[in-house]
Amino acid sequence: MELKEKIKLNEVIVSKVHIPEDFEKTLFVVRALDKSNPTKFTSVLHAENARSGSRIIATDGKRMHVAVIKIRIPAGNYVPSVQRNCITLHQVESIQTFPNWKCVIPEKLRFKAELDLTQTSRLEKEKNGEKMSVAYNTLISKSGRLINLHFLEELPKRKWKLYSENEKNKVLVLRDSEEEDSLYAVIAPLAA
Repeated sequence: MELKEKIKLNEVIVSKVHIPEDFEKTLFVVRALDKSNPTKFTSVLHAENARSGSRIIATDGKRMHVAVIKIRIPAGNYVPSVQRNCITLHQVESIQTFPNWKCVIPEKLRFKAELDLTQTSRLEKEKNGEKMSVAYNTLISKSGRLINLHFLEELPKRKWKLYSENEKNKVLVLRDSEEEDSLYAVIAPLAA
């Protein structure tokens, strides 16, 4: 059965006009989806109830983005449709059970550095490219790991705290400096 046949009637719209912060966080999570395989859990955004709204999670198998948003979304899996000013989440029957995403996050993380991505936009390539290069080199020197630079570029333009374990083949965790538990990314190193 194709994915289109599994779409239910439940839709949730995250509007940039009404709650811009939720729109940006949802867009961040959607960026981690694997759009090439529509039959796996890597092609859906997973929603869970949170104390103050919903926790949304997506992964492509190499990275995972997690955010807590204010909008209450019924727990389940969703296929997002991104437009300029809104993201429509279409609930789907379970393609596969979404895995226990919490087990990917290491328990014993050590703070390594702060990465400033606030001025790393692609619009002013030369000046901001230097800032992205500094952030990437800081990540490598402090963690000892190489990651896909594209994953770093897709993080929101904020300050991030870098955490890792001592073992070089383990994941990195990047947490927003202001919203550590409600906006973060888990990224596997290239050699893992």
